[in-house]
Amino acid sequence: MIKASDSITVYVFLLESCQICQNQTAELNNIHQKYTESGIKFIGIFPNNEFSTQEGIDSFQTKYQLKFPLKFDPYQVIAMQYLATITPEVVVIRDADQKILYRGKIDNSYERVGIRRSVITEFYLKDALNQILDNKEIIIPQTTAVGCFIMKKTSLK
Repeated sequence: MIKASDSITVYVFLLESCQICQNQTAELNNIHQKYTESGIKFIGIFPNNEFSTQEGIDSFQTKYQLKFPLKFDPYQVIAMQYLATITPEVVVIRDADQKILYRGKIDNSYERVGIRRSVITEFYLKDALNQILDNKEIIIPQTTAVGCFIMKKTSLK
């Protein structure tokens, strides 16, 4: 069972050129602002070494005013550790035992690539975080993320 006292980290896998990532930044900022007050940590991870650069990541953070730290994962260590395959994809971890509590979409704003909903009806990440804070079991522990593929490492810049 999850306890409110557990240290929780939300890893957000991102790609600066992914339009879905760009479109989800306002919601990510809202979620971060709400839940960081409860001690939940957020870290943005950029695992696409073929496309990402530190300069591009810094520019993404400035342009979209992301308030949580962003890290370049050029060797895809974090992406492989949590089996992330899509950007944006979130993985919520209990830090003490590295247990994945939730994995998948931020919300249902995208039905599939290129198909954006006009009305968002499911808030998967918020629901999971609320259930963690309420010491409840997460009702939907996994969804299938929609976005841009994390390219497997072929070389390093």
